[in-house]
Formats: sequence, C-alpha cells, structure tokens
Amino acid sequence: MDEDGREEIRLLGRDVRLLLDSPLADAEIHALWRAAAAYYPVGPDVAHGRAWLTGIERALRPVGGVAATGVAPGADKGDVYAVTRLAHALDQVCEPPLEPIPVGAVRNAVIHCAEELDGELAFRFLLHAYAAYGTPVSERMHEEFRRISESLGHGEFMLETIGYLVE
Repeated sequence: MDEDGREEIRLLGRDVRLLLDSPLADAEIHALWRAAAAYYPVGPDVAHGRAWLTGIERALRPVGGVAATGVAPGADKGDVYAVTRLAHALDQVCEPPLEPIPVGAVRNAVIHCAEELDGELAFRFLLHAYAAYGTPVSERMHEEFRRISESLGHGEFMLETIGYLVE
C-alpha cells in the first residue's frame, strides 16, 4: 500500500473514532454513514450506528488505520453556521439507492454533527447527502460550498461530489 492509501485509511479511522466517541445517537450515525457510503449492507441482522463503526474500526486495525482521535481539523464558527444553513436546504429529489433514510433524519444528523462534533466532518457528510438525494445546488450555494471547502483546506476534487447538481 502506498503512502496516500495509508493516509486515507488513517483519516477514515479518525472519522470512525470521532463518531464512536461522539454525542450523536446511533440513528444519527447510521443516517450520516448511510447517506455517504457507496456501500452499506441492509437487512434485519446488519449492525447499524456504533456497532457498524466498531466493525469498521476492527477491520482497519491490521492496516494501521486506528489511532487516538486527537484534535479534529474542525471548522470555524462561520463555517459551522454555513454548513447548517446549507443543510437546511437539503431536499429529496430522488430516492437514495439501497436503504431509504428520510431526508429530514440526515439533515438533522448533519446539523447535530456540525454543532456538537466537527464542522469539517459534517461538511463532507453534507456533500454526500446532496448527491444521495439529488438536491439541486444553485450557483450561490455552490460558491458557499466552495468557500467552506477552501477554508477547510480541501482540494478541488471535493466539490466534484456535487458538481453535476449545480443549476
């Protein structure tokens, strides 16, 4: 595995640990992860919330993806406010694949994540939620997404998640 792959695994482990240690409810963790994940198993015997993340953390251990949480990159108060404002505009245009999660549950989980846990993590979840629900993005909103992304030090690729939704 190359160094970029190790860094991605380390960052995934950090996100998992942040969520495991967070004040978010299991249902909120499930809603966020489900909206963001390209794959998330469904069924009556499938773990959700912290149980699901504990399994991910266990799988990351052999490849060095689990470390102490440390300080999250975070976001300043202006970014957190902007993330919550953009979360309020999240709307369901299409049905997400696999397991439908009500858009309101994801919206509320993103806001709780931004306000109580980590604005940067909430921002990434929000981008994926916009894509999962097909929520249109106005030019003004896209500029706000871009401003937040730049202030968090993200590369240009981050906004590709919603680029096709810009009206």
